[in-house]
Amino acid sequence: MEEKLNLVKSEKGIPKMIGEVWAVQKFKDGTEIKHEIGKNIIVDNATIIVAQLLKNDPVNGLTHLAVGQGNVAWDPMAPPAAVSTQTELESEFYRKVFTSTRYVVMPGGATSITATNNIELETTYDYAEAIGAIDEMGLFGINATNTLNSGSMFNARNFSVINKNTNSTLTFTWRISIL
Repeated sequence: MEEKLNLVKSEKGIPKMIGEVWAVQKFKDGTEIKHEIGKNIIVDNATIIVAQLLKNDPVNGLTHLAVGQGNVAWDPMAPPAAVSTQTELESEFYRKVFTSTRYVVMPGGATSITATNNIELETTYDYAEAIGAIDEMGLFGINATNTLNSGSMFNARNFSVINKNTNSTLTFTWRISIL
């Protein structure tokens, strides 16, 4: 039987790759709300993306952030946790190419011009984008496009609902650290 590489936990249960996410919602009147979303789930298919990049297959790495409204049966203030076997969001309704990507130095998160083992991927949804109740999101790559449910999921996160309307922008920042 072939042994599967687990990027999320080592044999001793120590994480090898972790991710965290936060968001800032800015309103037209100048007010801001910071949403501390926390750690995310790096899904099982993440190993496929890493293998393709290591092999130098002619594919892109991570390119898109997708958001969704989850399942109507979920409690919007306490949705269930994302699971590692996910390959798509429950109810994706909008996705966008990252606004910016950067290497960062930890601790502190200072931007680095040279490669580090920490990256930040940022996506800003403008006033007319991603309108609705958002309580799930995921990072996608490998042939991902702006078409819903396209490409391969890398990680996912469910969280208390953020209501996005035309009076606000919403910027998500994902940090992925490979330990």
